Amino acid sequence: MLQVPLGEIEDPEVKQAAIDFCRMLRWRETDYAEYSLFNFLELAMNQNPQFISLDYLALPLVLDHKMAELREHGFYAVCRELKNNDVLEQYDSISLLAFLKNHFAYLWTKAKTTQIPAGHDITTRTILQQRRNAGP
Repeated sequence: MLQVPLGEIEDPEVKQAAIDFCRMLRWRETDYAEYSLFNFLELAMNQNPQFISLDYLALPLVLDHKMAELREHGFYAVCRELKNNDVLEQYDSISLLAFLKNHFAYLWTKAKTTQIPAGHDITTRTILQQRRNAGP
């Protein structure tokens, strides 16, 4: 189901979770109809972490439910697929939104930048960068 475009998803419960994200992020649902569910979730979870919050939903719906409550929900199968059909009982006490934040946390980790030691002049920095770019 993760590779199905949002516009082609027939499960109303899965659609509702996507609508919750759109409302939370103030997006128009029609703008993302061609995105696969996985790409949509990845894009949504890649937004500024402070905006990925239930505080932005006037009436929290699917995203605020605990994972244990979602066992019969259509989105539970999506969560299992995200975890390669692994058992999800360890996530029973957290909300769907917390589960997704945890799963997509890699999107928020920043790559480390190489720091040039202080005191190097511009020529030295340029030479060092050229060497790094050239590789072995």
